[in-house]
Amino acid sequence: MKVVITESKINDLIKDYLMNSYDLLNVEFTIKSVGLGSGPNDKGETSVEQNVIKVYVNNVNDNLNYGDKFGIKRGIIRDLESMFGADFKSYGSSWSIEFFEVIKKPF
Repeated sequence: MKVVITESKINDLIKDYLMNSYDLLNVEFTIKSVGLGSGPNDKGETSVEQNVIKVYVNNVNDNLNYGDKFGIKRGIIRDLESMFGADFKSYGSSWSIEFFEVIKKPF
């Protein structure tokens, strides 16, 4: 049996999983074009469109130290690679991830 999962559906699945598994304020998805400066990737492409996952970690109460934040980042990357097949490490990958810390800051 074949199952067709659209990009928006996989994004929804990733967001739901992350929001329910970690203390996050939001997860967003964007697309960016990346030129490959070290030559073509294994598919012969010199530029790729990357699906960017933007993760907003909740640290409003300033209760996370560097080790805590690093552990969250490592756990999220590991989960996305193993459960959803996201590949962040390969040259010219179609996936990218960015982490943001949400803090209180007076203005």
